[in-house]
Amino acid sequence: YMPGDLIELQMPGENGDVHKCCPAVVVSGPAYNDNLETIIVCPCIHNPRIAESRIGVTHIPGEVLGLQKDYLVLSLQIKTVLQTRIVKRIGRLPASLLDEVRRSLCAVLDFDEKMTLS
Repeated sequence: YMPGDLIELQMPGENGDVHKCCPAVVVSGPAYNDNLETIIVCPCIHNPRIAESRIGVTHIPGEVLGLQKDYLVLSLQIKTVLQTRIVKRIGRLPASLLDEVRRSLCAVLDFDEKMTLS
């Protein structure tokens, strides 16, 4: 898996049980993903009540990925999950939207964007 891949993921619920499936954007790189059993993702939700201008949130129009509804990537809810929880790859974010997610991660983690987005 590569950064920007949109995947369907079985999210763990209480006690490690599978809670539900939801989309997520892969943010960890191939060196990490290819060598560990885990993957780092930002979950995606469909919630019209959350403003896309909120720090840590990136709006993904549904038509960009051929989906029926728009999603919000929640960079403020970074998760490390087992790769066995991946159900399927849905698609890939265009470079411009992946850059927005990366900028959002920089804002949430208080990283200098110029140093991390080379």
